[in-house]
Amino acid sequence: MTTPQGATVYIFDKDQIGKSNCYAECATQWLPMIAGGGAYPYGRMSLASRDDGQRQWAYDGRPLYTYAEDEMHGDVKG
Repeated sequence: MTTPQGATVYIFDKDQIGKSNCYAECATQWLPMIAGGGAYPYGRMSLASRDDGQRQWAYDGRPLYTYAEDEMHGDVKG
């Protein structure tokens, strides 16, 4: 799976269904895929809650991230 811009999408094993557990230093390496204000669930895509009140895209309830060190389309360094 990739973002619309072609970046590889990841999940974080320490997350819970529907809730992110990646903050502070974790979130500087594993960039949460923050949903815009008008975002709504569709298909297997849902929205997970974050402690800061933001919503994060999730797939089958698993919050989604990109990896800071992936530089080009197709990189999978994470």
